[in-house]
Amino acid sequence: DAEEALPFHLIVDEADKLAYGLDGPVKQQLEVLVDGASSVSFVTATAYEVMRDERFKCCDIYRLPRHPNYKGIEDLHWVEIPHKKKNARRDTSTTTGSPLERDPDLWHLVLERECDNDLFENGQPRIGLIKTESVIENQIKLANDIHVKMPDRFLTIVFNSSKIVIKCCELTTAIVHALKACKIKSKVKDGHSVCVTRSNIRDVLNAVRTRLFEDWSAIRPILIISDLVSQRGVHLRDSGYQWHLSFEVLRACKTTTVPALIQDLRILGIYADNVPLTLYCDKEVRDVLRLEIKALDEMTTRAKDDVARERPDMSIPEAITGMPLDVRKTTDRRQLRHGPARLPVRKVAPRPDGTSADGGFDLADYGIVSPPPPVARPVVAIARAVNGDVVGHAVDNAAAAVPPMDPAEFHHLTTKLFPKWARSDNDAAIARFFRSIRFDQTFRNMDEFKAYCQTFPVTVEHVMRPRGKWSFGQLFVIMRGGHVALHPQIRTQFERDFC
Repeated sequence: DAEEALPFHLIVDEADKLAYGLDGPVKQQLEVLVDGASSVSFVTATAYEVMRDERFKCCDIYRLPRHPNYKGIEDLHWVEIPHKKKNARRDTSTTTGSPLERDPDLWHLVLERECDNDLFENGQPRIGLIKTESVIENQIKLANDIHVKMPDRFLTIVFNSSKIVIKCCELTTAIVHALKACKIKSKVKDGHSVCVTRSNIRDVLNAVRTRLFEDWSAIRPILIISDLVSQRGVHLRDSGYQWHLSFEVLRACKTTTVPALIQDLRILGIYADNVPLTLYCDKEVRDVLRLEIKALDEMTTRAKDDVARERPDMSIPEAITGMPLDVRKTTDRRQLRHGPARLPVRKVAPRPDGTSADGGFDLADYGIVSPPPPVARPVVAIARAVNGDVVGHAVDNAAAAVPPMDPAEFHHLTTKLFPKWARSDNDAAIARFFRSIRFDQTFRNMDEFKAYCQTFPVTVEHVMRPRGKWSFGQLFVIMRGGHVALHPQIRTQFERDFC
């Protein structure tokens, strides 16, 4: 009977997925519990989108104290690898080359770096998660290719929803029996691999730690190739909580939302040791992860302190809704959402000197460097004849005639496009064009500039019109005297990235 039921407090973990996610049977059952509870607390590590959700009605926000042994995003050692499109929904068997030949960065920048057999101080080998393939068949092919091209270097585990496959050159009958002794149902596939079913990754790692290495001549690093099953709520460590990931390779689709991107970081956790944690990803993913953690911190702090305390009659959702945010503190991935609509962000442009105008955290807290304040342009003394007398007067230099660049366009250009074009492996025409010029280079007239552009080929419209569908922005301008040069406002950043 509902009247005789005892009051209870309900704590909902992974709230952004369960309470604020898509409708389904689990959510319907959860709503029954929520309705019957005397009070409810929603808990999640990815709360940014929840607080922008139109259904967000919570009366307060609490930041739980960080565990002293927790290793988070700020503790990662970042290694940048070039972006590569993730093979999420297509079979790559018809494309040329083996998996490692199609992804040489994984081969040479990651695997050759992590094939060291030395143990860490806690006695564990290097253990890595490879999240580069979503199709199970391609995961198996990648494991086979690693086994062929780098024999004796790794123990490879393919972990997906249907099975766990262990591959190693020293898988003997005794080792297979060791797996069975650990109550893991196994089946020998060939002389180098074992297919394990009805088990979990913790038991497999525990068997490797306690039994398998005793029969091997040398301990080798462990690679776990996985994707969809190694996400929210899955801990890739042995059952004794002694071994855990030391590195992760993350390739993210352009459609991956920010919460899903953070939940892909299975390398984070509470560890009693000091094993260094390395994340291999491209620059865009790295910047999004760093920015998102700081943005969540700013939102909760400002909502509770800067706004709510000044107006006690305002609710937390109202404070968040009315909160302005500098456009440089946002990311395009926040526009992605797989579910109900959410409230828009009040984006504000930076001040002309590049400083933030939102009244929130300083950009330095985000690692964003503001452009230097404009320097007074030098004045050039010009002598001219007036009725036979020489009269001196002061005029501004040629740059004075150039209109200032839009702050949002400046930020997009200097933080996203310039670093992308400056990479030597970027063979796009626009990238080759910018790598070929100097920051102070000028062209005598428009015809000379147009002829130079056509050699790549790049059109004048690509670099001289306002930013739009067919233009990157007004990167080049016509100076006094008719010569063409880089916009003076971006020359310092251009010299930093290209010279």
